[in-house]
Amino acid sequence: MPAFSGVVKVVEIKTVANCASAGSNSRTINIVSHWRRTGIVLTVPKTPIDTAYQAAIAVPIFAALNLRCTQSNNQIRYMDNADDPYNLIAHAVVGSIAGDSMPTDQAAYLLFRTALRGRSYRGSKHLAPMSETDTTVASDDLFNAACLARLATIAAAFVAGFTDSTGNVWVPCILSRRPPAQYSINPTTVVSNDVTSVLVKKTVGSMLHRKVKSVY
Repeated sequence: MPAFSGVVKVVEIKTVANCASAGSNSRTINIVSHWRRTGIVLTVPKTPIDTAYQAAIAVPIFAALNLRCTQSNNQIRYMDNADDPYNLIAHAVVGSIAGDSMPTDQAAYLLFRTALRGRSYRGSKHLAPMSETDTTVASDDLFNAACLARLATIAAAFVAGFTDSTGNVWVPCILSRRPPAQYSINPTTVVSNDVTSVLVKKTVGSMLHRKVKSVY
């Protein structure tokens, strides 16, 4: 098998959380994002990446989620190295919004855009569980102003990126899955495009695979 080239340019960060059961089963919530570093000179240890990402991105996310949700860990891997395993770093941040949660399959939706046109150059995030207090009477299909402000904070945090303690600057990117991109064997071919904007969908979105089991 060809050797890893030794240069890490893009990392994948998976934030894993547990949405506690509320009459049916619990659900695992995964929020996956990719980050390109703007330079390739400094070392790239994963612990400083986790620390910076947690403060800049994960904390604002959980500030918008229902307290039914508790973060389990962040998992980080180098996309430039096909053999690199996830490093699992435990966290226990709890969602900040009290009261009844929305069903697990109802979500806030963030649209990620790059400078290029087409589906291959866009991405998205579905955030859940949201809360019943995130919508109000007369606009039940829309998130209210307080919720939209929290989601706008998350969007701005993604666009801003973060800098870890080693001095590496990380910017969000959309990772291509089409050839010539390939991540299965070394040397990998990483193809990514930087995110230029993140839009918040005002209507309540959905993610069907997060539905709980039927109860009779």
